[in-house]
Amino acid sequence: MRVDFHTHTTYSHGKNTPEQNVIAAIARGLRCVAISEHGPASLFFGVRGEKLMQLRREVDRLNQRYANDIRVLLGIECNLLGDGVCDLPNDPAMFDVVLLGFHRAVFLRDSMMRRAVRARLLPPARREDAAVARAVLHTLERYPVDIVTHPGEYVPVDIPILAQGAGELGVLLELNEKHQTLSREQLRQAAAQGAWLVANSDAHRADRVGRMDRAIQTARDAGVLDRVVNRQGVSMDPSLRLVRLGL
Repeated sequence: MRVDFHTHTTYSHGKNTPEQNVIAAIARGLRCVAISEHGPASLFFGVRGEKLMQLRREVDRLNQRYANDIRVLLGIECNLLGDGVCDLPNDPAMFDVVLLGFHRAVFLRDSMMRRAVRARLLPPARREDAAVARAVLHTLERYPVDIVTHPGEYVPVDIPILAQGAGELGVLLELNEKHQTLSREQLRQAAAQGAWLVANSDAHRADRVGRMDRAIQTARDAGVLDRVVNRQGVSMDPSLRLVRLGL
């Protein structure tokens, strides 16, 4: 693996500092690592205001200090709040990479998402999977999101609908090492719809940075390794939003 776009630190609910994550990424042989803390709407773990500006300065400092070893990105893991709504701060240009996921402990903005959360234990025919997929896609159309994190975690989502739209928009679907949300069949469905994938650690400890063994094994079992863009030897498709980073 050459990049880990999804790691957390003491700025939210991680156990180690950004610098410790960077040092661990270098030891793992990564070319790039992102510090991607939770968006401001997260009640307990959101990073906002001066704390977010401090993290931007810290990432800039780490880029200077370890310029010969690794590239460090400032990311943000935004919260899906409703149909077409997330909590990306008003200055998205301050972030190098933008992630979007559904998380608990946020105030949802519309009744559809509240129904979807309540219905997650119901049979598929009575859930809101397709509506959730469309809500995510509407959000991707409005915001400069690069990666959808752990799709299906906490609230079910229709993977074929999400994958087709994400593929058309140039947004990656995440294979999350910590939250194994996509089955082999769903990965095959996603690939068939033209979606590209990214494996991330979602590390909350430095010793987990860059570790994506289970995620990669699932992709291997599904026969979609050639769709995982942060593997060595896989070229990033020019249609992807992340291609701007030149990784």
